Amino acid sequence: QTEQTTLYQAEHIYELIAEHDEDSQSYLGPNDDEVIGKHHPIEVLGKKWVLISEINKEFALASSYELAYKILFVSLVAIGIVLVAAFFLSGRITHPIQLLATTSRQITQKKGRNPVLIENQDEIGQLAKAFNEMIKQLTLNEEILEEHAQQAAIALKELEEQKLALDAHSIVAITDFKGRITYVNDKFIDISGYSREELLGQDHRIVNSGYHPVSFWKEMYHTITHKMIWHAEVKNRAKEGSYYWVETTIMPFLNEKGKVKSYIVIRTDITEQKEYAQKLMKAKEDAEQGTRSKAEFLASMSHEIRTPMNGVIGMLGLLKNSQLSQTQEHHLSLAESSAQSLLTLINDILDFSKVEAGKLELEELEFNLRDELGDFAESIAVRAQEKDVEVILDLKEVEQTLVITDPGRLRQIMNNLVGNAIKFTAEGEILITCSLKMENETDARLFVTVKDSGIGIPEDKTPTLFDAFTQVDASTTRKYGGTGLGLSIVKQLIELMGGSIRVESTLGEGSTFSFDILLKVCKHASLVIPHVDVKGKRVLVIDDNPINREVLHEQLKHWEMEVYEAEDGIIALELLEKELQNGRTPPFDVALVDMQMPHMDGAELGEKIKKIKAYDEMKLVMMTSLGSRSEAERFAHIGFNAFFPKPTTTQDLFHALSVLIDDAQSHKSSGFLTKDSLHTMHEEASNSWPKETRILLVEDNMTNQIVANGILETFGLQADVANDGQQALDTLKKAKKTKPYTLVFMDCQMPILDGYGASEAIRRGEAGKENINIPIVAMTANAMEGDREKCLAAGMDDYLSKPINPATLEDMLIKWLIEHKKV
Repeated sequence: QTEQTTLYQAEHIYELIAEHDEDSQSYLGPNDDEVIGKHHPIEVLGKKWVLISEINKEFALASSYELAYKILFVSLVAIGIVLVAAFFLSGRITHPIQLLATTSRQITQKKGRNPVLIENQDEIGQLAKAFNEMIKQLTLNEEILEEHAQQAAIALKELEEQKLALDAHSIVAITDFKGRITYVNDKFIDISGYSREELLGQDHRIVNSGYHPVSFWKEMYHTITHKMIWHAEVKNRAKEGSYYWVETTIMPFLNEKGKVKSYIVIRTDITEQKEYAQKLMKAKEDAEQGTRSKAEFLASMSHEIRTPMNGVIGMLGLLKNSQLSQTQEHHLSLAESSAQSLLTLINDILDFSKVEAGKLELEELEFNLRDELGDFAESIAVRAQEKDVEVILDLKEVEQTLVITDPGRLRQIMNNLVGNAIKFTAEGEILITCSLKMENETDARLFVTVKDSGIGIPEDKTPTLFDAFTQVDASTTRKYGGTGLGLSIVKQLIELMGGSIRVESTLGEGSTFSFDILLKVCKHASLVIPHVDVKGKRVLVIDDNPINREVLHEQLKHWEMEVYEAEDGIIALELLEKELQNGRTPPFDVALVDMQMPHMDGAELGEKIKKIKAYDEMKLVMMTSLGSRSEAERFAHIGFNAFFPKPTTTQDLFHALSVLIDDAQSHKSSGFLTKDSLHTMHEEASNSWPKETRILLVEDNMTNQIVANGILETFGLQADVANDGQQALDTLKKAKKTKPYTLVFMDCQMPILDGYGASEAIRRGEAGKENINIPIVAMTANAMEGDREKCLAAGMDDYLSKPINPATLEDMLIKWLIEHKKV
């Protein structure tokens, strides 16, 4: 009886057996031993059987038990090893973590901030490295934060100080966005006279003075509501009714949405400044009135002085054309010289007043610089030659011809400096050296040096030399005259022309004045070269003055001529003979001969040269003083081909060198004027005026009427006279029935109707439509700044200042009677 059998018997169904055929069971076998059995259905000889297999459990599982014991032992050993390893590994893992945790607690508790020293290269090491970097960055951030905190503290302190300073200095108020006052400082309370309680909750209309127009406040409101800062000077009214001025700034404050939340108003009390400015303005107006009064006085004095001066100088000029004895001519010359000196004094005073008032203006005219300087040197040399002082002009470094600046002011500067040199030089020479240096393509600087051999200036006087009313010798026994204004005016003019002036002087040896001015060079300016080909030509300069020889030598050498020198006639003849012996016929192409030389003058030398046939082809040019023009025929008779006056100018040299070409051409540029040519020129001048010429002179002063007509007669003209402006209008009206006038000379200051009113009336047609465009030339004694413009504004066409200069008057006649008619 076994369990398998029992199972089989209990089931009775083979199919069930088939379902459990793979189940093995542990049970007690036939010998009551625990066995493991299994049943399995089989079919033998058509019969179904059940095969039951059993085995002793202890025997069957013996190897399994042995294996299990071994596994258990190995497992226990492995667990022990794992536990020991885990103990050590956990220590290596947890120690860095605990170290990190401890350091973190220390950092949190602010007990230290030392880095974690872990040298592992694993993840813990990387964590420690990141932790240390975090500590470093945290320390740096805290340092930066501390620095910022310190800066913030300083800024807060400064802000507090600034607030205190602002409150102490400025009037401060804060308003809400509707303009209601929410804060005022003590300054506001003090200046307005209102208490803090009276101001808070109010708007600023409480201090409105009513001085400013509505547009003023509209502009303010428009500015601040557009989030811009508004700044202006405002007149306010205090509580008790007094007024005060404040410089006001209103600045809007914005909220986080960019909308205005409040305004801060900062004011500065400028009441005293405003009162001072008003006083200053009043003083300025008074000063301007004083200046106007001074200008009017000077203009009046100018007119009152120039009017009789015109009569004096004009009458003296007319007397010169009459038959006079030698004594009368001498007296006339002295009177004319005194009149001219007085006129120079008047001009200096007027110029000084213009400079002082800042009304001296410069013209910008195009002119030939070399010609202008040459003409000036020739005109002033007469004064020098009267004292036997030679003026030498050196222009070799002025290579451009046409420049743009004010030629009149340049001549005024030169006239003053060279005039002083002549006045203070008793003997010797005055050397004028000019050079033109280009600064860029259009601008150049003119450098001028005036060196004399005169008395010199004491060293202690040079610092004040250019001050007004200052003279080297101001004593009552002084030898030399003058106002002391000339050099002051010169300095002002030079500075106005963009330059400066300097002086060097040695007492008893002479002085050197040097100045420079800025000017423009014309685009079409050309280099200064002779009109004839002189390259390689041989020229002999015969002059006893070494400086003059040097100047001529350098200029001619610059034009590529071969230049030779002789200091007197004897040496010149020796040099000519020597050259002749060397086979040169003629010895030189041209010889420039000075007239005034020791031992043998130029004329005598010329006569000796012309007696030698071998010298016939050599051209002779005489260099003579200005007073020797009357000897032109004598020089021509001797055999000189041309002459020119000293000082030597560029045009003089051009004319002199033109004798190198054929005679027919050279005659045109020769310096000689024969009686026939002079007669022809006079005849041409007298017959050059248009036949219909008729002149009206509007002048109330009888002497000036006589002078003007006397000068006009020298030009073959005659003027009708009107004594005032109204009479001039009537005369012009009547003339249309007979012979209309072609030119009017108009005085400005006259009774009944002055020149300005008369000119305006003529332009309006009150003198007849045919006279509306008649040329009107102001002939006035007014010479102040603006007088010319005033005349032009009144309708006059041109301006002529009294005293009348005959040459200037002739130019004016040519301009309006001949040139204007052609246009």
